[in-house]
Amino acid sequence: MKLPRLKHLLLLVFAVAAVALAWLLWPRPALVSVELELNRLYGSCRPFAYRWTGAPYRPLGNGPCQVPLHTLQMLAGKLDKAERTAGRSARSLQLRGRINLLYGSYDDAVSKYRLALLLDPASSSLQLELGVSFALRAKAEDRALDYEPALEQMLESLQHSRTPETLFDTALLFEEVPLPLQAMDRWQDVIKNEPVPPWRDEAQSRRSKLERKLQAREQRMHDLTDSPASYLAHAEEAQDSIEIVMSEALEKWLPLFHTSPVHRRALERLADELKDKHHDPWLADLLQVPASPAENRALRALSDAWTANLRGEHFRAQVAAAAAFPPIPTIVFTRTEPFALPPTVPAWQGAKLEQAWQDATADLVALRPQTPHISATGSDHFVQIHQPDVVVAGVVLAVQRSAPNR
Repeated sequence: MKLPRLKHLLLLVFAVAAVALAWLLWPRPALVSVELELNRLYGSCRPFAYRWTGAPYRPLGNGPCQVPLHTLQMLAGKLDKAERTAGRSARSLQLRGRINLLYGSYDDAVSKYRLALLLDPASSSLQLELGVSFALRAKAEDRALDYEPALEQMLESLQHSRTPETLFDTALLFEEVPLPLQAMDRWQDVIKNEPVPPWRDEAQSRRSKLERKLQAREQRMHDLTDSPASYLAHAEEAQDSIEIVMSEALEKWLPLFHTSPVHRRALERLADELKDKHHDPWLADLLQVPASPAENRALRALSDAWTANLRGEHFRAQVAAAAAFPPIPTIVFTRTEPFALPPTVPAWQGAKLEQAWQDATADLVALRPQTPHISATGSDHFVQIHQPDVVVAGVVLAVQRSAPNR
């Protein structure tokens, strides 16, 4: 009698242990089941271009693709049951985020992925999918500011793990932002590192298409900026390229506004574009100033300032953009003795400094017509100390020249 009882007791213990073990382990296979079903749904529909970790390939359709709502609700119910058993985890929240992505509920997706990252802040796949959520919301809801956190999250994910999904999604985001040159480089990385042929083929196709767009854009830029006549012939195509045309116009066309009819027409057309489409009348107002020698010099100075600034010569740009020298009497004193330079300064450098000083003196004299130029013989830089009488005479002359009858 004792052996059968012991046998039944052991069977009961094993049964209870098996039930307990199944209860404890159930959430894990449940999460695996939900993940597999979500991948199946993505592979049967692919409602957006981005990928999540482990997503199967499917060509992106031309029309809208709707994932069955009842299936998503069923999967959410499985996650509810798993979380009641084992509590919320980064994994269950990630799967909820994917459900939200398939449903198009991007606010909820962002929320789920943020919560998941609190539980697992080092997860590169969570960072990637949070970036995807921001990118999809940016495009679907016209929220351009979302592209910044999308790029931040994807680049952070890429820094920790260069997976095929991270490379692909980053390239796609760069193209969408748009940063086409960076996108070209990223697509090349995808092509080199993608192990799945269909995904690699899509990356190649996207890169080729982007390359053609860049070539077409380059040709359009050439047509718009090659000459004023070329701009006038292609002005309707300018659209978002007006800043590039403006740069060319200020650098090369503006100084010829009063002397060349075709330059005048091109600048007036550009001014109308700025005023009508961008509500910015500054160029139109500038072109209304009557022609005169002073106006011609001012347009040339503006052009020189713009060109210098583009070349990084910011000091020269400031000088070129400064107001004209006022009409006041001017006397220029020039020393005749060389600078007292330290013995460590090479002779060639001293000669260069001397030449620059002489050139600057000539420029100063040229600021006003009939400016007296007085050489203080025997003086170095401090003329007022060595020859104060010469300075006093110069001041008297300046006062006389400023009299009203002058």
